[in-house]
Amino acid sequence: LSKDCWTLSKASPNSTLNLISTDEYTIPSSLDNIEEVLIEAITLNTAIAQSMFAVGNDELRPITSGIYITTKEKTFQCTASDGHKLVRNTYKLETPIKNLNFVLPTKAAKLIKSLTDKVTTPVTINHNGREAMFIFENDTLRYRLLEENARTITLSFHTETTIRQL
Repeated sequence: LSKDCWTLSKASPNSTLNLISTDEYTIPSSLDNIEEVLIEAITLNTAIAQSMFAVGNDELRPITSGIYITTKEKTFQCTASDGHKLVRNTYKLETPIKNLNFVLPTKAAKLIKSLTDKVTTPVTINHNGREAMFIFENDTLRYRLLEENARTITLSFHTETTIRQL
């Protein structure tokens, strides 16, 4: 192991990995035109845990492969569906917050759930319509949204029942 090179060997053949200093990685700039919301880590963790079972895994329908998150005044809502299962959980908040609407991709949701298991402080969500950034106590997760203009998901149920007496 040297400063710029790491050699792995197990019997043969040897493999060499070239390393890059962390100083050479660019730090992403902050989001422009953001909406910022604070949500308790336990609320976010519970919401993701209760919604994950209904998330779809069809790559041809990316809008169903995530959790639709909405906030309005004193409510935080998560909705997920794979076309067969549907879950919608609403959580009451103590303080009013700004309105947000976005789809949280499955991979990001799993990462956020594991990160919120470890923190007790509120999570800051920055959102600008194209990207979202979750800021935790010691970590930051930034990702692109699945659908930039996915502002509404319309759910409708039509049930028609005919009862005949014999």
